[in-house]
Amino acid sequence: MKLTRLFSIRLLNLLPLLLAALIVSCEAQDFGEIIEDAGRDIRWGIAARHFDRELELSVPDDGSYIEPRNAAEYVIIATLPAPVDPALISEANVSLRGKDELNTDIFPDYTVALSGDDRRVRISVVVLPNQARYLVQLRNNDGTLLGEAVFGRLTGDVDGDGAVGLIDNNILLIYILAEITAANTLTVRSDLNCDGIIFNGDVILRTANDGEDLTAPIPL
Repeated sequence: MKLTRLFSIRLLNLLPLLLAALIVSCEAQDFGEIIEDAGRDIRWGIAARHFDRELELSVPDDGSYIEPRNAAEYVIIATLPAPVDPALISEANVSLRGKDELNTDIFPDYTVALSGDDRRVRISVVVLPNQARYLVQLRNNDGTLLGEAVFGRLTGDVDGDGAVGLIDNNILLIYILAEITAANTLTVRSDLNCDGIIFNGDVILRTANDGEDLTAPIPL
């Protein structure tokens, strides 16, 4: 067999592998390219486990959101407009920092992962100090800022007005033993201890924080 023919046969055998490698390289594009190309914003939320299910609350982009739940773990979720390669996301793509009412810096420990559809960046935080404001940012692999969200944390602030008081207590009393559903965000916010039921434990937790307010500055 001639050398040129042998080379042609080997090249044909390698062609499928070369094409596959090219496809993979095209799919594994830079972390920010899909978001930039889509021309849509990242949507933010905070989830917590309420006994046997995870319930997420939306975080608007005006910095007004206050997290009232006293959860064992919080999951800050950034929903991307399109899937990304899981290999492209890590703790280095995320920044999370806070300030308490004394203007003390807070740097919570967190882990980062993608959900099954590769669109939802899940930032899991176990310790998120109370009476503080937080800034979470998502960055490209080259450091370019892709999106950010500001939120506060004040246990017992069911109505989200920045203070724990009588209105929060009245909301709790209205929803005592009510079904907790994602469609009714006040039921989710009223399950302060995240045990899956709105009852005495939530009233006690609110009472323990009665009179507290959120005066912490936004971290810059």
